[in-house]
Amino acid sequence: MLRLFTRLDFQRTHISLILVFSIVKWYHLVNMKSIKPEEFFKKIAVNSGVSDLDTVRDIFYGMIRTMSRELRDKHIIRLPDWGDFKLKIHPARNSLDVSDRQIKRLSARPVIKFVPHHQVKKYFYALGRDKTVL
Repeated sequence: MLRLFTRLDFQRTHISLILVFSIVKWYHLVNMKSIKPEEFFKKIAVNSGVSDLDTVRDIFYGMIRTMSRELRDKHIIRLPDWGDFKLKIHPARNSLDVSDRQIKRLSARPVIKFVPHHQVKKYFYALGRDKTVL
């Protein structure tokens, strides 16, 4: 269970894991039939024009490390022409446990939110006008 971190004592591994899991969760929600990691890196190689899969993999994980560090330090990372990842702290709250009908206190926890760039929104809205995107 994650605890509330102050800005100065964020641990690198927690932020990296949160970011990776958020990206993976978002990817699975958008693309219900997931592709395998090897296929993912092959598609990146084809779209970027880089033929070496090891180079593509190094760049991808380097990007993830950079994003994790920026989120840890500044709580926001702005990706050019794509959107923003923001690290927000959800406050502690009360919740009803339906199994034993007791009110339990949920601790505060960090959550990563993605806000797409306005051009990205426009692109996907235009796709959705004619047919469903998903």
